[in-house]
Amino acid sequence: MWHNLFAISNTLRDMLCAKVPLPAAKRRRLEDGLSISTQNTLTLVLTHAARHLELHSLATRIRFIKFTQQPEENGVSAADSMTSILHAFLDDDTVIYAAPVVIPLLVPATATYLALKTNRGKANRQLGVYKEFLTAIEDNYPAATMLKRLLCAAQEAIVEKETGATWTENGVAGAESSIDGLDDLDRGIQFDLSWIDDAMLEDIGLK
Repeated sequence: MWHNLFAISNTLRDMLCAKVPLPAAKRRRLEDGLSISTQNTLTLVLTHAARHLELHSLATRIRFIKFTQQPEENGVSAADSMTSILHAFLDDDTVIYAAPVVIPLLVPATATYLALKTNRGKANRQLGVYKEFLTAIEDNYPAATMLKRLLCAAQEAIVEKETGATWTENGVAGAESSIDGLDDLDRGIQFDLSWIDDAMLEDIGLK
């Protein structure tokens, strides 16, 4: 698993340093570097090590798919695989073993779901799993609270942009509101980060 983690990290580094468009041989080499071998998960420790490794692999794969401009459904499939791992953590009540590195690994999948133009119902259900997972670990990791609130803000921004309504945890409600100046998802969303206070920044070492 350790060797696989290094191989995937090297692939991520090479991808970030590469220029597009990629030659076919370079693209195949990078994609081959994302593969991980079947893991022996006979013990609890190995099970969770394998889950973290797979999350790392899937996060890198999602970025590779976007980087190489593959069809949207490829990214959604990888994001769905990541969601299944989060389900496993929640279903066997072992989410307390999730390491803090998991939090940034969730970002590519959440961005994939947020960017979907169709099947928004499924995307929101999947994102509900991410919020449940982040809620379960936020007492230990303040960064989980930050990502969850950014996710909620993004969902609200999407609903306001598309329908003029206001997003709530239970769906869509409220009156029309202006969202002038909101960037498209592909260029990033202007989130309101005023809720991040000095104490939270100190907790995560940013102040």
